[in-house]
Amino acid sequence: MQAARAARQACRPKHQVLILKCYPRFQKKSALPEEVKPNASELSYLLYYASTRRSKLVKVGAFLEKRTGKDVYSGRVGNVQVTLQILKALIEKCPRDLPLFATYITSVLRQILRSSSIDMVESSIPTFASFCEHQDPAALAADQEYIQRYEEIVRLYAAFASKDSV
Repeated sequence: MQAARAARQACRPKHQVLILKCYPRFQKKSALPEEVKPNASELSYLLYYASTRRSKLVKVGAFLEKRTGKDVYSGRVGNVQVTLQILKALIEKCPRDLPLFATYITSVLRQILRSSSIDMVESSIPTFASFCEHQDPAALAADQEYIQRYEEIVRLYAAFASKDSV
């Protein structure tokens, strides 16, 4: 079993291996929703790797976007929480490089908001807050498509917040 995992990991790009190592291997199933956290040492190394190789930020963002799609579809709230914490950490570690991977952040947030999972949406708020805090107004003003994606995220949050409680 371990040999098969090692063989698969050897064939993966390094950024994917680093990302996957951030996810806890076993998550406890409990009635109460607990926040799942990324493996701290692995996250630290991923942040160092991505911040010292700016070109990897795009690949990291693309992989997290793809992974989020699968996790949202499968209802894996714990994995989505880890992804959101990775993105928040990347935003805070590399704020000047945010335009390189902002598209992926908006895509991840859009997928989560469209899931209608209260746990996932609630978990996304700290990441969205950090994303808003580190926005560069010049970057926003320069890219109409980016403005539209950003406004869509704001509308989705507003629509989610205004839904009638059942």
